[in-house]
Amino acid sequence: MDVIDSPFSPARCKHPQIFNDTLLFVDEADQISSREKVLLRGIVVYTPNRQLLETIPTLSRDALRILATLSHESLKILKQGGGRSLSAVSTPAPSRPSTPVSSTRALVQANELALKEPPKTGLEFGQDLLQNFEYTQEFPVFPGGKGSRSPDFSSACGLREQGTCALTGRDLQSTGEAAHIFPHAALNIQKGQSVAAWRFLLIFLGEPLRDVIAKEVLSQDNGIHTTRNSIAMVVEMHKMFDNGDISLTPVREGSDAAKGYFIDVKLRYHGSRGELHEHATKLNKSPAEQHEYVNGLPGKLAQSEQRFMEPEETIRITTNDPEALPLPSITLLFWHKALWQLAKASALTHVNEPWLVAIPEQLKRKREDEEEDGDDEDEDEEEEEEGDSSRKSEDKSDDRKRPGRGGRDWGRPPSKRGSGRPRNGGSGKGMARKEGLRGGEQKKRSTAELNRSTQEFIDGLERWWEMHPLLALSDFEYETEAP
Repeated sequence: MDVIDSPFSPARCKHPQIFNDTLLFVDEADQISSREKVLLRGIVVYTPNRQLLETIPTLSRDALRILATLSHESLKILKQGGGRSLSAVSTPAPSRPSTPVSSTRALVQANELALKEPPKTGLEFGQDLLQNFEYTQEFPVFPGGKGSRSPDFSSACGLREQGTCALTGRDLQSTGEAAHIFPHAALNIQKGQSVAAWRFLLIFLGEPLRDVIAKEVLSQDNGIHTTRNSIAMVVEMHKMFDNGDISLTPVREGSDAAKGYFIDVKLRYHGSRGELHEHATKLNKSPAEQHEYVNGLPGKLAQSEQRFMEPEETIRITTNDPEALPLPSITLLFWHKALWQLAKASALTHVNEPWLVAIPEQLKRKREDEEEDGDDEDEDEEEEEEGDSSRKSEDKSDDRKRPGRGGRDWGRPPSKRGSGRPRNGGSGKGMARKEGLRGGEQKKRSTAELNRSTQEFIDGLERWWEMHPLLALSDFEYETEAP
């Protein structure tokens, strides 16, 4: 049994200094709207591509704006999950949205329109950006045709799940759908948005990881329509999955001669616990007891007693035939999570981390405070020097008043007196060296504190994603501070 790591871990985890420098560059970029900066910050925080982190500070203002718009347009199509009904060819009636429309969502929709005169997104949009990177192949090999939907795809997905929702165990006969993990809409390479999406994947992920995703979703046989790219769910869970309200993180995979092949996924809910309870109930069985095998085939145990699903639910998905009915792709499940992390950080969904926008401001303010502290220290040193100087003058004044010190013209104007010279006839170079050492130490201290604050930010991001499902946040009414 193998524990699974995500191939899309952000580059900031391994390269915090590059991440910090790039984040501050984006924050201080001139003539770029705040909306564009939010999009660029999301890219910087979640890209697994070190080359992109290193390249962003070298881009011109126009190139930065194109990158922001490319991200905006691409994420809109990449987060269109979609799917197909298991019970009928016609699209089922839409269910009530999992999260109510609110002022938060209205604000997000307004922000989506806030880009300043974004360039038109056509087939050539974003192509000039690629000149800043070293890529050998702009697009993967797409299957022939337009990637039409196959009726066998839905039935195969339902067959693998034995006619029940993979997440809740509920019957799929009337309300079941096969949910895409990677969107069908991104396959139509004849559309400008699809071209932009694959171009963005190349820039955001880098060529090796882009090819990993392409290998999972593109084939000449079925294209995107295989059970590797789908999970059978009831409508309510499908809605939440497509909205990024839930993510399924692979935690382990394995096989057993008697029980077939399986992957365990951890369901994480990024909203209020009450909302999850409203839509999701589960058969009252532990993950180890969810399956039994009848005549060598996995069959879900069914019983009438139900319970509420919990945000940290571990769910096992099985198959007896990994060739004909393969398990959901672990790579695509990790990509689904990474995609929605990026979309939320870019404020392209109502489930948003608004504190993320404030992080660069906090780093900037911290740096300004450190500079002010340094100025205060310099002022203190100057005051000390002035105090020494004044004490020296007072000493000389006392000397002038002492008897028996004749022979000097004590009535000379102050400009003629040698005040301010170093004591003992020194040149003052020792004091300058001392001040230089103080400045170097202060600079090292400031750099260390900034690196420490960057690491705290990185740790906060990781803790936030782990803790987020456990917070009872209704419609995200919380302060914009990092945990």
